Formats: sequence, C-alpha cells, structure tokens
Amino acid sequence: MADLVKTPCEHHWCRVCLRRLLNDVMKDEGLFPAKCCGNRFSLRTMLSIIGMKGCSEHIIKAREYEAKNKLYCPDPRCSEFLGSKDETVEVCTSCFGKICKDCSAQAHRGACSTVETSQFIDLATQKGWRQCNACRRFVELNGGCYHIVSFHLELHMKD
Repeated sequence: MADLVKTPCEHHWCRVCLRRLLNDVMKDEGLFPAKCCGNRFSLRTMLSIIGMKGCSEHIIKAREYEAKNKLYCPDPRCSEFLGSKDETVEVCTSCFGKICKDCSAQAHRGACSTVETSQFIDLATQKGWRQCNACRRFVELNGGCYHIVSFHLELHMKD
C-alpha cells in the first residue's frame, strides 16, 4: 500500500498513474484540473508525487488555463503564454518580442491591419474550419466523428 495514494473520496491511486495524470494535465487543458470524483488533488498530494518544481509548474499552468482572454506571444517560434489580453503586455517575457497592445499581433507601425485576418477567416470558411466560441481559436475536423473539442477549452461544438 506504500505505493498507493489515498484521496479524500477514499480511492487509491498508484503513484505512477497519478504522476502520469499530473503530467498529462500539463499538456491537455481538457484534463485540468487533475481530480478524482470531481475533487481536485490537494497541493500536499501533488507535492508528494511531483515535488516542488512540478507543483510550481502546475500553478503557472493553472494561471494560463484559468485566464479568460488568453494572450500568447504572436511569434510562432515562441507562443509563450503572457497573461490576459485585458492586461497591458507590450513585450514577450520569453523571447522579448514586441507586441501591439491594440491587436495583440507582433508590433508594427501604423494602424492595425485586418486584411490578413479577413483572408484567414475566408480560408477557414473555405476549408470548413470551426472557431471556438470561447477561446476564438480555429479547429479542423480531419477524422473521426463530428464531435469537436477545442484544444484549449473543454467546450464541445456539434454540427
């Protein structure tokens, strides 16, 4: 029983399986937060499985997952989470690229352009891509059933 972790709901988790779940949560927002029977795992339990560094990473990831208007670095080589679009962010804290505070794209001179955006939306419409109503990201159905789950939110759209 030493290799098992007991939860408040009286279930027992193998340490290896719980570590795998906690690692998967870091990669898949749909699994967030890690829980058993609807109850989040305690920080104490997580600390015993993934240590201080892992818990710190989970706290940072929770900030990203729980943000409403997510802002990511517009540089595709970086894409670091920067906070909420409601916050004033003008420089990426990871790659130090400059960001337009009005349109959240890479910094530019002059007015924000909507030409590229409208061209992308035309392409998305042509390809049959769908836009998540909550996070505004586009998703492509390229196989399986017509049940689409946004990569960044547990929001289900059906045709």
